[in-house]
Amino acid sequence: SSFLPAGMSRYIKKKLDEDLKKLTSFYRNKGYADMMVKAQMEKEPESGEVAICFVIEEGPRYEIEFVGNSEFWDWTLEEDLILFREGNRNDLGLRRSVRRIKDRYQEAGYADCKIRIESKHEQSVAENVRKVRLIIEEGPQAIVESVAVMGNTAVTEDEIRNQILTCSSGLFSGGEFVSRTLDDDIRSIVSLYLKYGYLHVKIEKEILWKEDNESKVKLANIILKISEGPKITVKSLVFRGLNSISEKAALKIVSLKPGDPFREYMVKSDENLLSAEISECGYPHVVVKGKAEIFKENRYAEIIYEIAEGPSVEMGDIHMVGNFRTKSKVVQKELTIKKGEPFSLIKMLETQRNIRNINAFETARIKPMGLKEKADKVNFLVEVEEKKPYSFQASVGYDTSRRLYADTRIGDLNLFGLNKDTWASFEVSEIGERGVVGITEPRFVGTRISSTLNLFGENREEFNKRFGTTAFGAVLSFKHKLPYNLSVGLALSVERKEQYLRVEEAVVSDESEEYKPRSILVNTPLIVYNSIDSFIRPRKGIFSSMTMDVSKGLENSLDDFIKYQYEIRLYYTFHKRLTFAIRGRTGHIVPFGEESNIPDDQLFFLGGLSNVRGYDENRLRVDVEGEAVGGRTQFLGSIEVRFDVGYNIELGPFFDTGSIQDALLDEGSDEFRSSVGISLRYLTPFLPIGLQYGHKLDRKTSEENAGRFYFTIGYTF
Repeated sequence: SSFLPAGMSRYIKKKLDEDLKKLTSFYRNKGYADMMVKAQMEKEPESGEVAICFVIEEGPRYEIEFVGNSEFWDWTLEEDLILFREGNRNDLGLRRSVRRIKDRYQEAGYADCKIRIESKHEQSVAENVRKVRLIIEEGPQAIVESVAVMGNTAVTEDEIRNQILTCSSGLFSGGEFVSRTLDDDIRSIVSLYLKYGYLHVKIEKEILWKEDNESKVKLANIILKISEGPKITVKSLVFRGLNSISEKAALKIVSLKPGDPFREYMVKSDENLLSAEISECGYPHVVVKGKAEIFKENRYAEIIYEIAEGPSVEMGDIHMVGNFRTKSKVVQKELTIKKGEPFSLIKMLETQRNIRNINAFETARIKPMGLKEKADKVNFLVEVEEKKPYSFQASVGYDTSRRLYADTRIGDLNLFGLNKDTWASFEVSEIGERGVVGITEPRFVGTRISSTLNLFGENREEFNKRFGTTAFGAVLSFKHKLPYNLSVGLALSVERKEQYLRVEEAVVSDESEEYKPRSILVNTPLIVYNSIDSFIRPRKGIFSSMTMDVSKGLENSLDDFIKYQYEIRLYYTFHKRLTFAIRGRTGHIVPFGEESNIPDDQLFFLGGLSNVRGYDENRLRVDVEGEAVGGRTQFLGSIEVRFDVGYNIELGPFFDTGSIQDALLDEGSDEFRSSVGISLRYLTPFLPIGLQYGHKLDRKTSEENAGRFYFTIGYTF
């Protein structure tokens, strides 16, 4: 958990616990299911130093073999071997693994599946191995041939069939018969009838079996016989002991109202709704009990709510501890609780959540003092733990898009104790230099909108482009998170840019506006949807972004255009070792000024590691001299199959395709160019490190290279 040498790192029990978990997981992943590790500590009283010794009992290495399985592949059944995740003390993990495999077979219709365990030890001087054979007798598979419903009058057959999972084979179902699923279906039908007020509904099942000698399966014909009984409706509601709110308000709160079908499970739900509303009025000790009197002969129910509101409680003083550097006013802005107001649990939890979202704090907790004692006034203790404010990072390395590079960054995430994140960074590489200073305000003018101001300067000469650019300017951006994984943003930028030719013998006309210094204003609204489970190793979810750059040149009309860009990435894991990653991107530039030309530095370019692999950087479309050509329209698509082969190694065959269209000069082609290839990655705990090779599917000339190798850190997408 720490890269610092002994004597320089601080002992933290939480870190030691993490190390114990990591060591255990490391061994279990290599087959040592019985592995045990303990940490022995000795503390020097005088120096305060702690010596830690990890005592490891490895146990045997397990080799598990499956025999007799034809319905499922070995690697599918390996998912159920939880002994390599949870251990195998007293063979409990092995027995639970067998039970999970048996459950898998039963879910596929193999109710008679049997599994035997054969085990033997092979111990030598070099290694202690326990070989386990799981002998599977699958038995015949049971398939549903038909499902019939009888006796229903109040509920249609279509409604009933929409409630159940048991069905005959079809486009979306193999028709496997699972007894447990059928029982769940019957409970679902009962719940459907309860929703309509039929409290006394009864359902009987009858299963007629027959053998199919050709396919060697058992066919089940299921009959569901329904006895509906009388319908019960709510006649009246009575509230006893209600003082803090009116009965009219209480009737609006509850879900079950007079005239509705009686649903017993909703009485408990309405108890909670009433308790929450009364509690927010300053009665946190309220107790609500609901009971129903059912008159079966008259087919109605009367519901009575007994309410004990308890003492009235108000909010008292608020005390803060732990904010040594952070100003108290920063925390006070997040408080929704106010002294003298009725006690509100919702406001207390909202305040705690707001304080935890302060970037300067590691943890935050609010303790209500006097609440358990039922005091008439509750004071609050806000305990926070601050993060270390200062940071410094530096890196040197090599990647295909920049080649050799070095960068450094210093920052203070709590400037002057005001929860403002400030930083300065500088990068130098073989394609140029870039420096940035910035500051982020998480609460722009007191709102939940985050704002960032960047000042930047850069010089870039990207590979295979005949031009370079120098630019400096400022960017003011705003970002706000919305529900349902959505976020919106707006960026306002002003920059001074100059484009120049990199070829020394090239002559630039005095009339060429694009090679004169230009001042540009850009307004960029954006919307993002992100449900991806992990930034480091995405395995499921969707990322989608849409931006629109509205650019305006201050000195000429070259930069008068709107640039639309849309990208979507999809991740789906079919198996714990098999993930499909799909990406699509499109972009289009529409001029609105007097000029129809767009400067080269604003055009789209494709080719290289980040988009269409196998091609040199930016050289998907080239002219007759082999120079990169950009266009006003781009299309990009990629699909990659990521397969974890074990030992932290991942293979990823991929297909990339793209097109640059609407070029300013009639050079190159609008056609799509594609590549196939494979990625080999080593999965570290931080980021995958890998080597990729892309092979062109449509070489234009024999002189053009067949493909390219790339060294990567992280995923391409």
